[in-house]
Amino acid sequence: MTTKRNKVLKIAVDGETKDLALVDLCLTSDIWVGSRAIWKPERVRDIFVTFATADAIGLSSVAGLINPIPRDLNQGLHLVLCPPGTGIQTLYAPIAPGLILPVGIAEINTMKALEVKTFPLKERLYRWMVSVNLHYVKRTQSLSGWTPKDH
Repeated sequence: MTTKRNKVLKIAVDGETKDLALVDLCLTSDIWVGSRAIWKPERVRDIFVTFATADAIGLSSVAGLINPIPRDLNQGLHLVLCPPGTGIQTLYAPIAPGLILPVGIAEINTMKALEVKTFPLKERLYRWMVSVNLHYVKRTQSLSGWTPKDH
């Protein structure tokens, strides 16, 4: 049996943890995202990733194309997006299979372990304080699979 540490993003709304992300998460202006698949990068404000490779498909591909982050590196990445043609760079990223779209990058920020980024959201009628935190979980691997153990 081996144990490996993996990065995870924790998202909290008004101080209460609401969700976890093992690869990426985004802040979007959409009020409902259904299956949680984001197809329109113009509606994404921020992307956070635990790791990113240039050959990925999805939102993590944006980070992988601009600044690859290996799984074992003790940091993540936070991108602030903007309309294509503005900001510091525009790139074409595979958002979904067969869907390559332009994405504008306004800021590129690294996230260290346990770093908290907080954002006031005033979308539509709701007012929330959202925070994103990069943590580690231990993954115990055996012949029967793996079980996450929060640490």
